[in-house]
Amino acid sequence: GGTGSQGIRGIQGVKGDKGDTRHCSNCPPAIGGVFPFIIVQSNGTDDSQTWQRAVDSAFVNHKPIYAVGNTLFSRGVVVPKNIQNLVIFGGGGEMRAINSTPFTFFAKPLPASVAEAEQVYTFSFIRIQDIIFKGNGQKQIGLDLYAGGGHTYEKILGYSMKSVINLMFSMNARVVSCEAINSVYGFLCISGMGFEEFQGIPNATSSNSSPNKLTFWNCRVVGAPDQSSKYGFVVTDASGVSINDPILEGHYFSVSGIY
Repeated sequence: GGTGSQGIRGIQGVKGDKGDTRHCSNCPPAIGGVFPFIIVQSNGTDDSQTWQRAVDSAFVNHKPIYAVGNTLFSRGVVVPKNIQNLVIFGGGGEMRAINSTPFTFFAKPLPASVAEAEQVYTFSFIRIQDIIFKGNGQKQIGLDLYAGGGHTYEKILGYSMKSVINLMFSMNARVVSCEAINSVYGFLCISGMGFEEFQGIPNATSSNSSPNKLTFWNCRVVGAPDQSSKYGFVVTDASGVSINDPILEGHYFSVSGIY
């Protein structure tokens, strides 16, 4: 008999995401569609840009971010002012500053006015949990995501930080089982007027930008052995703020454990 015809060549597979981005916003494939969350993994040198890409992706697709292992930061991540949904699961991994440059790991840019802050106030749903922030020389801030309602921060530990969590002009936020160790400030709940070296919002007053109905549950602050810790909890110009079952220990707070 004659020779059979040549078989049809198979379809070439789709090229995967470039590996050096170290984050994946639409993979791996899953039944029913693309993978439902964003993955961040360290490149071993500096993961600041990787995290920036991940937050930028979440701004567009509203997917939660999962960190795999420890990650390294030389600078902070800029969170869009009008982000609607930011959910980060740290998996108990470290986010470590690799230099002594002052920066905030995750921060919204400061608004130009109280009116601008009010425009984005109702847009954001934020939940961040299971993270260990490690500062370098008490120069860094963990989280500073102003003007939001219903934010939840759970099991976040900050070590050798300027401050761990700043709640400026916030409402109905929950801070649960978080810790500040060997830091200058622990947790701040303040109005848009700012506090000491923390810059405020232009034209803010104690009445037009006050924090309301915030709750701290089972949070712990440990003073630094070199007596560099100034405050454990700071609450100013606020109403309806409760600090439940706090733990203050370690060494001397130069101003106040709870202010």
